[in-house]
Amino acid sequence: MKSYSEAMYWKTNKKWYKANYETNSYELTKLAPPRAIDSFRLYLKENKKLEATK
Repeated sequence: MKSYSEAMYWKTNKKWYKANYETNSYELTKLAPPRAIDSFRLYLKENKKLEATK
């Protein structure tokens, strides 16, 4: 699996995440398995890199 794909794995099941409209971000639910949690952390890390380049 490509790095980008792994960073988005957490979003493959709608039961694992929800949108927080107050903070304009996503949050994982308690149903998210360990791989989805790791994937979400990678997603956050990659987004921080993108924000730093703006």
